[in-house]
Amino acid sequence: MLSLSVAFGACSSDDDKTEEFVWNGNWNDPSDLNYKPNGYNPIQGLWRKVEGDIGFYNSDDFKTYQIKFLANGDYTQNFYSGYIINDKAFKYTDTSDKGAWRYKVEGDLLYIYPNRTSDDDVRKYERVEEK
Repeated sequence: MLSLSVAFGACSSDDDKTEEFVWNGNWNDPSDLNYKPNGYNPIQGLWRKVEGDIGFYNSDDFKTYQIKFLANGDYTQNFYSGYIINDKAFKYTDTSDKGAWRYKVEGDLLYIYPNRTSDDDVRKYERVEEK
């Protein structure tokens, strides 16, 4: 009985739209097939978590800084890691977290998906004007 329930539990339904995540390379690396000679960095800029006082800044030289927004409108920043990026995901290069983080930019909103195969967990950030 147990083996049958395990077997059926492993089957996916037609409603399951989960796809296997495949890293699509670093589009800023000249040896990558999708290399962008003028640079590729759609997540560059200052981002604040929607409904929060934290965020991050992604620089034009592919470094991420953790941001703490202060009540007076200023913010503090601390270096977190370098990163590499393509059209679907980015990876940190200087931390123990070497996994890919999927993302999507829609106007001034950035959606980050920690799960590589599901959109159930999403972190939403809004672009902030840099000071």
